[in-house]
Amino acid sequence: MITYVFEYLHALLRSSEVTPEMEQEGRAMLERLAHDLATIPGNHVRVVLHESRKDIALPHEIVWHPGDDSFTNLLSHTETNAHWYVIAPETDGILRDICGTLTRKGVLYHGLPIDLIDRFGDKLQTFNDLGPPVVNTVNDSSEINDAELIVAKPRYGCGSMHVGVSPKSHINALVDRIRSDGYSGPLVFQPWVEGRPVSIAAIGFGQQGYTLLPVADQHMMRQSDGPFTWLHYEGGKLPAEIDSAPVESAVRELLDRLPTFRGYVGFDVVVPENDPPVIIEVNPRLTLSYVGYSHGFEQWTGMQDAFARLLTGLDHRLPRVGKPVTYASNRALLE
Repeated sequence: MITYVFEYLHALLRSSEVTPEMEQEGRAMLERLAHDLATIPGNHVRVVLHESRKDIALPHEIVWHPGDDSFTNLLSHTETNAHWYVIAPETDGILRDICGTLTRKGVLYHGLPIDLIDRFGDKLQTFNDLGPPVVNTVNDSSEINDAELIVAKPRYGCGSMHVGVSPKSHINALVDRIRSDGYSGPLVFQPWVEGRPVSIAAIGFGQQGYTLLPVADQHMMRQSDGPFTWLHYEGGKLPAEIDSAPVESAVRELLDRLPTFRGYVGFDVVVPENDPPVIIEVNPRLTLSYVGYSHGFEQWTGMQDAFARLLTGLDHRLPRVGKPVTYASNRALLE
């Protein structure tokens, strides 16, 4: 079987077009995903890279993507019976466009269906369709009356880029700052939820259900800037040192409202001290915690293909969790 690994930042963009933080995070997921898929017997992995990335050395066959070529043309030179794994942000419809093109060409990709990519790629639609336990999300900050601190973020954003927090009295100034920093797209607003930030992911197997992965702590750096606070995601640690049952219950409540699905979906959750967990975002794609899960499964089982078997649906069981694994957004595995 031939499997293509396509990481958007390294396949279609030059390094000069990407921030260092995004570059490192994308590279970490690209390298680990290709490594995992190559452990499956009979699976031949091909990694798509932009022609300017010839300084990257990977132990896999490389498919070079010319800078003046389109994704559609790339597909015309690849096997229609191949399998594709896509790592891409939902920002500006990028993930949707790539997966939509694969679907129209009759190429199998391993990921959420287009309708769920649309639903979860739009933070406003996520809340409007599902409601709690997703955090209240609106497109007008004046509609939030139950919080002194408000979060402003891109409606179709990815990660912590252009995500800021301010007192309600300064929210218009925060919006102006986000605009001056270069983001011109639609914004949404959420009440700030104080608590412990964690993440969790699920892998869907269609009619065979889904498997919830262990809860992970999120390492979030808060940068104060006058009345504003900027959030920066720096990786995480799994398993989280909390009672995971309430987080799992909140995520199951949401997942059980959805049709059956295939693919990986990640959840950013805040666990308040005295209230139920709140789902802050649903990510219809591979997230950086994938790197932690992959390393963790390998360490806990002693098997290189442990996570790949779950990701590809060959196995649906979770291993016994062992020594904690800490992972960072700069490609470093800390423990």
